[in-house]
Amino acid sequence: MTFRQVAISLGALSCLLSGCWDSGKDKHPSSFECDPLFKEVIDLVDKNYVSQPNLEAMRIGALSGMLSSLDPYSSYLTPKAYDLLTDSTDGVFGGIGVEMCPADGGVRIISVLDESPAFTAGIQSGDVIVAVNQKPTYNMTYSEIVGALHGSPKTHLKLQIQRQDRELNLSLIRQKITVNPVKLIIKDGVGYIRIAYFNEQVADRLKEVIETFDKRQESLRGIILDLRNNPGGILNQAIRTVGFFIKSGDVIKIQERGSPEKTLTTYEKTSMPTVPVVVLINSGSASASEIVASALKFHHRALVLGKRSHGKGSIQSVFPVPGVGGVKITTAKFASLDGASLSGRGVYPDVTVDADPNINNISLGNKNALSEDDVQLMRAFELVTSLVSLRKWS
Repeated sequence: MTFRQVAISLGALSCLLSGCWDSGKDKHPSSFECDPLFKEVIDLVDKNYVSQPNLEAMRIGALSGMLSSLDPYSSYLTPKAYDLLTDSTDGVFGGIGVEMCPADGGVRIISVLDESPAFTAGIQSGDVIVAVNQKPTYNMTYSEIVGALHGSPKTHLKLQIQRQDRELNLSLIRQKITVNPVKLIIKDGVGYIRIAYFNEQVADRLKEVIETFDKRQESLRGIILDLRNNPGGILNQAIRTVGFFIKSGDVIKIQERGSPEKTLTTYEKTSMPTVPVVVLINSGSASASEIVASALKFHHRALVLGKRSHGKGSIQSVFPVPGVGGVKITTAKFASLDGASLSGRGVYPDVTVDADPNINNISLGNKNALSEDDVQLMRAFELVTSLVSLRKWS
């Protein structure tokens, strides 16, 4: 759907709620048109509701309902939520540092950003936020929840979390979050690369990593690419990331509305050293991170270790709508190069390793050394070392 189509649809619904949309001569069979049901309901509410109705709130509710009915990842964005989302792709935004999607009774956490307030509080992938500042989320739209989670830095926030059969009450302090998307540690000849989020800085940061490797290529024995709890991000950055490992080739199959399936390719002039690569994933690895993991696995450029990824096999586009904020709409679905859909399925690791249940999140934090308590990471080091010693790499 083009931006123009989105703007027309939303403008139509806006006018519908005020009972004044002229649909014109060219009518799309699936358009809302001037549905008398909408006008009748609004008139009934306006005349009979116990108190003076907030028609603007009704309009926002209708927009939210329309978008959320499509799928879990499409949503209406208030002006504040739209600004926050666009800021996050630049690497700086305010809030608690979570990627989430609508869920029954609240919002479900997909992943938690490194070193964020949510990370510090112990929030995990799969948690469901059921109340914000004692207000139940089932009474809130998705945009309202997003807006409630964000606020001025150093302000307090109380969350009620449902974690399987447990209920948790957490206190957090909002902060301005600057995402450093790529971190590098070299230990015992193994380069550990942590990508927290695919924002606009990732490709440039990976070029710097390659330059660092080139300066000491003789001593580099392997690479660990950590995509755990990476919620995704910008598609092009994921495609370029694959290119830094395979230099050129196919990356992902993509299906857009009304178009034949196409395969997206990559080409990079510079690439990582030809050494064994292990990719780490877990249930918090979603979207763009799944694209990277599946492509490197398909090309036999890496072994994938950890737990099955989230299974978000779709791409969302964000469209600004003047005077309304914006909308986030699923505009494409993707499948791995072998044709398997990733929606609900995810990427299966070559080597399954459970995380230590006592370690909630993954982060380098302020440490200069890697944690030996991270079972998955230590197993990745062992795997890279064994691949080198067995010479099972070209």
